[in-house]
Amino acid sequence: MLQARNWFFLVFGEKAATICFVFVFAILFFWIFLFARPRPRSLPRCGLILLIFLLAYFFSRWQPYFAEKVHVLYYGLLGFSAANDIFPAGKKTSFLYLFLPLLFICLISALDECFQWLLPYRVAELRDFYTNLISAVFGMGVFFVLNPGGNRNSSPRSAK
Repeated sequence: MLQARNWFFLVFGEKAATICFVFVFAILFFWIFLFARPRPRSLPRCGLILLIFLLAYFFSRWQPYFAEKVHVLYYGLLGFSAANDIFPAGKKTSFLYLFLPLLFICLISALDECFQWLLPYRVAELRDFYTNLISAVFGMGVFFVLNPGGNRNSSPRSAK
């Protein structure tokens, strides 16, 4: 992907890559906001989701390299997906359901950094590990705001 990124920067420039990144961030927000269940949403929940996305976006802007900015997106998606897969529907939130996705993401991020350490043209950094973990926490936060109390498979029709 490094070669693809370098080609994209060479052809379109870094400003176009940044605009595409912001566009993908916005599309992801609206996709989760519009299609995630349960519905209807309360205004405080919508505001909290927007706040998490804004924090994640500004956290990505703080990253020095473009590849790390992208890590915020895909580790956030990994955190959302891991929480969705591990958190059972109908159960109350407990420490275990917060810990297991974080443990999984720590393992994936550590493996990623170990592979980078082994490759001669890559650099492994502890800062990347922390960036990945914080990004996953953003994704998990969105999941748990959308699904308080484990009702991820519920819909307004099933409540009748």
